[in-house]
Amino acid sequence: MLRVTAALSAVLCAAAALSAAADFSLKTAAASPGAELFVSPDGDDSNAGTIDAPLKTLAGARDAVRKINGSVSGDIVVNFRGGTYRQTEPVKFDTKDSGKGDSRIIYQAYQDEVPVISGAVAVTGWEKYNDKLYVASLDRDYKLRNFYVNDHRANMGSKGVSAQGGYGNYSVR
Repeated sequence: MLRVTAALSAVLCAAAALSAAADFSLKTAAASPGAELFVSPDGDDSNAGTIDAPLKTLAGARDAVRKINGSVSGDIVVNFRGGTYRQTEPVKFDTKDSGKGDSRIIYQAYQDEVPVISGAVAVTGWEKYNDKLYVASLDRDYKLRNFYVNDHRANMGSKGVSAQGGYGNYSVR
């Protein structure tokens, strides 16, 4: 029985050593990208994309990646700083936005920060309709899909939303 326990201990030690080595190599590979870009809601798309001079938008980051893609060896890592990135139109990706060879293009949150990419439009001009309801107009040519109040999904009044086919002008009550 002692022999089986010693053999099992040797196998477990070897597995632990291999696991630690694999974990170290993965961390080392992730820690040394071929290029690293930074994006911040306070940045500017004319910036270089460094941590001190970040880009501002997802589209700006995509365009910066396109300029260097294929000319650097290793992964291109795009780090989004915390904050909200407002999108007024879709950002389109295609084959130009894929990594070349064994290199990857990685879009990620920077460290423990929380970036939010949002196409939401703030609704202003709320007026009290009665004791329980408020009213605001939405002049949009897009379909109203979700409704959030203070970052929490909310339900609209079931009898006060009028829209022809879901597009156009809305009266939210």
